[in-house]
Amino acid sequence: MQRTKYRRVLCRAFLLACALITTRSANAQSGAKDSKEPAIVAGRITLEGRGVAGVLVTLMSSQYGQQVRPTAKATTDAEGRYRMTDVPAGSYFLNPFAPAYVVSGVNPSEWQPGRRLDLAPGEKLESLDFTLERGGVVTGRVTDPEGRPLVEAMVRVMAADEADRKKPRFAVPMFAFETDDRGVYRLYGLAPGRYLIYVGEAQEDGIVRVGVGGYFPRTFYGDTSEINQAKPVEVKPGDETAGIDIKLGKPAKTYAASGRVVDEQGQPVAGASIMFGRVSAENRFSGGFGADGTKANERGEFKLNNLPPGRYGLFAARDEAFSQQQPTDYSEAALAEIVDEDVSGLEVKLVRGATITGVVTLEGASSPAVLAKLSELSIAAGGAAPALAPPSFAQAHVQADGSFQLTGLRPGKVTLALGWPQVKGFTIARVQRDGVDQVEGIDVAAGDHVAGVRVVVTYGTSTIRGQVEFPGGRPEGGYIHVEAYRTGAPANSQSGYAEIDALGRFVLANLPAGEYELRLFAEGQTFGSAQRPSPVDRKVVNVTEGVETQVTLTYRQAAPQ
Repeated sequence: MQRTKYRRVLCRAFLLACALITTRSANAQSGAKDSKEPAIVAGRITLEGRGVAGVLVTLMSSQYGQQVRPTAKATTDAEGRYRMTDVPAGSYFLNPFAPAYVVSGVNPSEWQPGRRLDLAPGEKLESLDFTLERGGVVTGRVTDPEGRPLVEAMVRVMAADEADRKKPRFAVPMFAFETDDRGVYRLYGLAPGRYLIYVGEAQEDGIVRVGVGGYFPRTFYGDTSEINQAKPVEVKPGDETAGIDIKLGKPAKTYAASGRVVDEQGQPVAGASIMFGRVSAENRFSGGFGADGTKANERGEFKLNNLPPGRYGLFAARDEAFSQQQPTDYSEAALAEIVDEDVSGLEVKLVRGATITGVVTLEGASSPAVLAKLSELSIAAGGAAPALAPPSFAQAHVQADGSFQLTGLRPGKVTLALGWPQVKGFTIARVQRDGVDQVEGIDVAAGDHVAGVRVVVTYGTSTIRGQVEFPGGRPEGGYIHVEAYRTGAPANSQSGYAEIDALGRFVLANLPAGEYELRLFAEGQTFGSAQRPSPVDRKVVNVTEGVETQVTLTYRQAAPQ
């Protein structure tokens, strides 16, 4: 059996637009320990009450882009105990590597599996235990309509019961299982439960791209494409269920979408990269975005082949697809509805974008070392866009004199945030245009050049360190986080963001002194959502420069008014 490991692809452009800085909250204040004092992480791994020897346990940074190698690692001894010393304070994921087992409290489908831990300087966590359970195995064979083995076909799994699909216990490990040269697959490490096994693609899986030979629609065990007719497979601890064979139907026919890329004057844009994404019935992009290297020729003409039936939004860029180079224009999307024939005559238009120029200034700090860090910052642009607007990337590096220039902007309200990678300690206090605070964003007209923008940043060394209490028990698989809003800052200008760790704790660091309102949210990402849920708890906290503040929040079933 071949196994290929897949990691989730994160859309950096949207993270840049959020530009959230990690930090924490408090009721009582106390002096912080030496930030360089190391922490200790230890625990035991057991199976059926007995220690398991030889299990590798890693501690990986939770910061995006820093998961190249573990910060610390240890292997369990004969009694199943592990211990890591000299661990720097920080935010981590603690994870035992036991692929054939189910690990308690770990969701393998997360972008970084493991238990999230926010370690304080000098902290000693001695009882971070894990319980292993023998995973079940499902094996079978995948064949085409003529009974020939399908080689390197990706086999996927989902919980049979809809209510279980969001529970960590039934999550599928973050790697895909493929068939071997005989068409045989072997799924292992599955939690006990009922599953649906399938091969092929479904529109809800996101972007579907296929080779010259076409693509196979999703087919479940039971040889059906209908999820309500699929045969569930019962998985028991340590058991192997064999003979779960899947016979695919005929490959579905694919089609082409062709057209031209033009500028505002209708002139062809040679060499433009073509990208695309699935579009919902509400005419909104849904799922991810794709590109296969297709470019417009000297007449601006392009042709995308091998597209299954569906609704697609096509857009373009003058540079390479998904380049992080700041563009000078933006793309309008062309809608392609493919039913049973090729689509032609599409027009993708590149429009000269607006420009914002300004300067970044530091408020409340005059240390030469801090001032020198201003040139490490970058400014990112975000804001509302039409429903069928493709993703855009507008981020400008701050020059030595504090100036910046953003280009390729869509007309409308543009909000500014600190870009990626973040520089610790800095927060935007306010954005001004010609001396006037731009609370709701900067009004930008089509092709406009907006000058006189001033981004005022602060630098802080304070920390809020908090604990969330769960009177009714912590919900299984719930996504819980804290957002901090500084009093006096522009409305909805977020100063800090932190996820709750496995012990119900959170940290908001590098905050400037001031008053903050902390808001505790549960179930789902809330930033930028159309219908923002109410927080399940709120608390106002006063932060002193250079001081660590402690706070307790309560997870309430009914959201406070």
